[in-house]
Amino acid sequence: MLKSWEAAYLAGMIDGEGTISFKNIDSKGKRSPVITISSSDLKMLVYIQSILNGSLSSKKIIITERTTYLYSLEIKMRESVYEALKQIQTFLHADIKKQEVDSMLEQFNPRIRSILPPKNASKDMLLKEAY
Repeated sequence: MLKSWEAAYLAGMIDGEGTISFKNIDSKGKRSPVITISSSDLKMLVYIQSILNGSLSSKKIIITERTTYLYSLEIKMRESVYEALKQIQTFLHADIKKQEVDSMLEQFNPRIRSILPPKNASKDMLLKEAY
């Protein structure tokens, strides 16, 4: 359970630098929710990781002849994602992020191992969701 200030902080990070999406987990179209936050601030991502778990990765990038690293935190444990989204929902400001969270919470049941696409979903619709 996040403290209210942690939920507000996480909402701000997701509003600014985060992505809320579904990740395919098998060839039958089963999907799992994922929160990804990318930043050059490793300490901040390690702090969020300590609250929600998740896996960190890094990528070396060169900006104007200067080498730096971009870090990504991917949170994909179903229960962690579901609980975090429920708690940050009221703190989000970006309309698109609010819509993504609302949609995900409507579709997601944490007791089920994955999320199935709608029965009437066309292949084109699934491709659009992937991008």
